[in-house]
Amino acid sequence: MTTDDQATSKAKLDRSISLFWANVLSILWIAPLMLLFVPLYSILWGAGAAQSGLAAFMGNPITFLLLFGGGIVAHEVLHGLTWQWRLGRRGVVEYGVKWRLLTPYAHLKQPVSAADYRIATWMPGVVVGFAPMLVGLFIGLRALFWFGILFTWAAGGDMLVLWQLRGVPGSAKVEDHPSRAGCYVYQEQ
Repeated sequence: MTTDDQATSKAKLDRSISLFWANVLSILWIAPLMLLFVPLYSILWGAGAAQSGLAAFMGNPITFLLLFGGGIVAHEVLHGLTWQWRLGRRGVVEYGVKWRLLTPYAHLKQPVSAADYRIATWMPGVVVGFAPMLVGLFIGLRALFWFGILFTWAAGGDMLVLWQLRGVPGSAKVEDHPSRAGCYVYQEQ
């Protein structure tokens, strides 16, 4: 019996949330970060620096939309590439957009360990969100700071998925949910 067959013969525990609620609840993720990092930016770079940086970042709609679109694509590609890297093969990820919710996705098509799933889940938030935010904060690059804030917020749904996986051993097999944010966790029956 293959690993995939063994995983599918076990009971599935649903650890997912609707994409709508994942997007709504991501506000809970970004609010404390903004309350910490926006005042810190102003302390480091002067009163009003963060606000003027936001105005500059969003000032040119075409540039903003290009950065936003590119960041979204990078976010989903990082999920997929991380899964491919962890599994050591291509063709295990499907990319698309849930048009009704305007939500892009990368969907892993086979079970994987919870540890590998977690790594691929947090990777975009770190690479496209948190790291640019911190670099922008410490070197005073306003556009990079706000790009990082935006994509740290975009990783809010991923943080909810990680929260739902708390207590799941890293060796447990999980299967990416096909239509919701999160996964199924396979349990011994």
